[in-house]
Amino acid sequence: MDYPYLDSKGNFNLRSTLDAIAKLRPKDSILFHACAHNPTGIDPTQSEWREIAAAIKKAGVVPFIDLAFQGLASGSLEKDRVAIEAFAELGINMIIAQTYSKNMGIYGNGGLDYRL
Repeated sequence: MDYPYLDSKGNFNLRSTLDAIAKLRPKDSILFHACAHNPTGIDPTQSEWREIAAAIKKAGVVPFIDLAFQGLASGSLEKDRVAIEAFAELGINMIIAQTYSKNMGIYGNGGLDYRL
């Protein structure tokens, strides 16, 4: 299912996100970018993440959270994990994919020698 992530002014559209979650069935999954939303770069606020987490819990949906840019959105590893914390605080089981190729400079090898 698609839903409008942004409103007509280019801001995060919490209402459409919550409406989309309400249409899902228990055990369905929904993909979120935890921070530095791709392709917009526009993320929910901490309080919006809490509302999203409450809707997820109510719907019985399994969030799949992509955390590819931790530390690059805000400059803080802690601030960029607020989405995951919002779900964890409610005891929601979730799937998390975290990569380090962007935030740890693995692209282009960075001059590291990987030979054994």
